[in-house]
Amino acid sequence: MPGAIAYHIYSFSARSIRTPDTWVGCLLDRGAAATVGFVNEPYLHATIDVGVWFSRLIEAGATFAEAVYAALPCFSWQAR
Repeated sequence: MPGAIAYHIYSFSARSIRTPDTWVGCLLDRGAAATVGFVNEPYLHATIDVGVWFSRLIEAGATFAEAVYAALPCFSWQAR
């Protein structure tokens, strides 16, 4: 849906955000307003905690970036 917030756990999902051949690029191309992806293999323990992300975003009123940052279990160059 246009304006949606989207997320897909997939390594390399954000290796390119401007082409629709990646999950992030495809989601943005189809109208998502914002998404989270990874440029490399983050391994499952380093992916965002979706419960924390949506809790901060919806219940706490954080911005998208603040909610994603709070939901990252470790800070890594792989998250985009």
